[in-house]
Amino acid sequence: MVVLCAVRADSIILLRQFRYAAGRWLWELPQGGVEDGEDLARAAARELREETGWRADRVTVLLNGLYEAGDWATQTFGVALVDPGGRETLGPCPGEYVSDVRAVPARELNRMILAGEIVDPPTICALHVWEHYRIQSKAEVKLQGSGLPGC
Repeated sequence: MVVLCAVRADSIILLRQFRYAAGRWLWELPQGGVEDGEDLARAAARELREETGWRADRVTVLLNGLYEAGDWATQTFGVALVDPGGRETLGPCPGEYVSDVRAVPARELNRMILAGEIVDPPTICALHVWEHYRIQSKAEVKLQGSGLPGC
């Protein structure tokens, strides 16, 4: 599950987290698993709070059931858009290896991807979904079930 936290209409919360598999710090969206008995919206709110200290006021699930690597892995993820209610804590919960949390303007995101600063595939996919959602929202078209092409 990947969480898009839009702090303004044109900014998203990114965090810099150490990923052992990659062996480096990565800029990415808050993300994590869905616990037993939890739906995607609750998981998104929990992950956002745990990794960034931000509280979720409203959660909209944009897509679900996206395969991280459909040719060899069974793990899927969803994309949830969160309207933030403000910061509850000054940073991530203990045990989260996060060095920075910041609001990044939409105009900077493509530059960060092309510069190799954002390399996490679920984050890149979720940002693509968010851009389509923003465009379609301006025309008051709901994304869910819109036939959005894959990432």
